[in-house]
Amino acid sequence: MLSKITVADYMTKRLVSLSKQTNVFDAIKKLLENKITCAPVMDEHGQLIGMFSEKDGMRVVFRKRL
Repeated sequence: MLSKITVADYMTKRLVSLSKQTNVFDAIKKLLENKITCAPVMDEHGQLIGMFSEKDGMRVVFRKRL
């Protein structure tokens, strides 16, 4: 039963991505607006260079407040 469940059954088909030039607070807003917990960061050629997560965003916000 569980062995027949695949990633394709649950993956999003509408990709939300960020660029490395995206302002951190704009990235947080984009995550919240799309109700997602992370987004891929793409370079100018459309290649994956990393991930930005809600944890990354929280780290920035907490450091800014201290």
